[in-house]
Amino acid sequence: MDIEDTPAVTRIRKDITTHPVVLYMEGTPMFPMNIRAATVAQALDLMGVAYKAVNLIDDPEIKDSITAFGNCPSLPQLYINGHFAGGGDTIHDLAKNEGLREILSAAGIATHSTPG
Repeated sequence: MDIEDTPAVTRIRKDITTHPVVLYMEGTPMFPMNIRAATVAQALDLMGVAYKAVNLIDDPEIKDSITAFGNCPSLPQLYINGHFAGGGDTIHDLAKNEGLREILSAAGIATHSTPG
């Protein structure tokens, strides 16, 4: 079966088209399972960005499909307005500096300023 025809891909498409920001991560924003997921979730939270977090540990079908869907083998993965914003180290590095804020602003996603 082609990745395009799977129920998991249908769910991914629904998530990224109905939520402006979606973070596919191992764990939850409150209990992330790795430092990259923790950094991205914390950055989004500090900027006041509403987002849907998908816990891939609880959803192995989505975990198996998201890397093929985004054509990126690493996690976490972030989608903004239906578009892949980055995964793994790339999105982690953007979250550690102003890069993530810039991407969100360019996409029309409002952010709060963070104490710096």
